Amino acid sequence: MNLSRFISISLVAVLAAFVTACVPTRDVSVSPVQASSRNLATAKAHMAAALKDPESMKIRNVSHYKTAEGDWIVCGEMDAKNSFGGYNGYSPFYFRLQGNTVKKAHFGDDSDWLATTACTQSASGTIKVAA
Repeated sequence: MNLSRFISISLVAVLAAFVTACVPTRDVSVSPVQASSRNLATAKAHMAAALKDPESMKIRNVSHYKTAEGDWIVCGEMDAKNSFGGYNGYSPFYFRLQGNTVKKAHFGDDSDWLATTACTQSASGTIKVAA
């Protein structure tokens, strides 16, 4: 990992911790559910819009959850080609959906820690959301 990427990730982690400390949160119960092609399609479309080569997107290790409040959560890993035509390597993604609306999304270079944290919380059965 180069120094600028390390600094970027560290800065995002520190800012996320600061923002989380400033924003009141509450715990919401989460349960695993059967895969929903509609929810995964919404997440894929959202990620594809931010990619240089959306056709190259590959998805793996997808998990689906539903919150006690009725929101849907889609977690997984995504890889896609960069500007040079090479794959970057898989990185985690997290989406919280209400219907077809994205309420929260974490994916891409500077969101690895946030996506990993949110998906780990989802798998544990409780996720923190803004109060």
